[in-house]
Amino acid sequence: MNEDMMLTLSDDEGNEIELEFIDVVVYRNEEYAIFFPKDDDGTIIFRIGDTTDSEEYSYEPVEDEKVLNEVFEIFRERYKDVYIFD
Repeated sequence: MNEDMMLTLSDDEGNEIELEFIDVVVYRNEEYAIFFPKDDDGTIIFRIGDTTDSEEYSYEPVEDEKVLNEVFEIFRERYKDVYIFD
């Protein structure tokens, strides 16, 4: 696993969560980063926010359930031959 492909976040209780970057999905002219938690079966999606520094990214939570579902469907279709989705 490439270290450049990992992101570590802290939750509200200070617990660290390691995420593996998988892909970027473009939906309605917005970019969404797809991550897999290192120690969990699931998918985490963040909107990639605007930043002035091209070397850094801003990841914003997506609260709109419809957007999350549609971005996930694009991802699932793209990777249907790579991953098994429940």
